[in-house]
Amino acid sequence: WAHLDIAASSWNTNSDLTTVPQGPLGAGTRLLVHLAELIAAA
Repeated sequence: WAHLDIAASSWNTNSDLTTVPQGPLGAGTRLLVHLAELIAAA
């Protein structure tokens, strides 16, 4: 079981950053994908 509290950063409407697209961020999803990639590479 895992609880990812991403409510505060779940939507981006006013960013000029190219690394953070406008719309839903998927911060928790990106974190889990990155973790899976690190584990797979180990």
